[in-house]
Amino acid sequence: MQYYIDRSMRFLPDIPAGDIVAARLGLQGKQDVAITVVRFANTGRVSLPPSEWDGPLEIRCSGQRVLSARQSNASPSGLEVGLRVDRDRVLVDPFLLNSRDLVEIELTTEKSPEVSVHARIKDVRRVARKRYVYPPGTGIDGALMTGDKIVYFVGFPAMLILFLVLGLTQGTAEAQLLSVIWVLALTIAIYGFLIWAITQSRTWRPR
Repeated sequence: MQYYIDRSMRFLPDIPAGDIVAARLGLQGKQDVAITVVRFANTGRVSLPPSEWDGPLEIRCSGQRVLSARQSNASPSGLEVGLRVDRDRVLVDPFLLNSRDLVEIELTTEKSPEVSVHARIKDVRRVARKRYVYPPGTGIDGALMTGDKIVYFVGFPAMLILFLVLGLTQGTAEAQLLSVIWVLALTIAIYGFLIWAITQSRTWRPR
């Protein structure tokens, strides 16, 4: 099991007392609060049933009091978990977490916390933090937008074809062979990276 802190933002003291966002969260009078989104997922190949959990999963916020917590997303979309706030922790009741399932929790805390996730689950040594998820595209959660697709599927192929044509029309046979090898290696590097980035991003993006 792994977790990933997707994003964290702060509400600064200049929020008016009657602001609709502050009113929705019940934050009137709070001078400095933060919203943090935590995603945790079963990145293994084996399902984790509730019977193998030794107590709830804990989202700890390093001494910063949790003002509210809610499940903001999940994959699959019908996956729901039970949450309880206990001072500087959010307790997630044991639930069935199948392979590749993901749960997103939105926390509101006093000041920006240092978040960590802990659980005692059979055959799970620890809940490891995923430090960075490379976004393959510029869309939400790294999704490929139209401009990204043009770059990857029009711009790069055109550049590679141009390099290949130039290499095959100049120099000796050995130089031409090196040009082919170079273009092939560059193609594998570009699209191998793209496939890796898309696969990694999908693991941490609600479907």
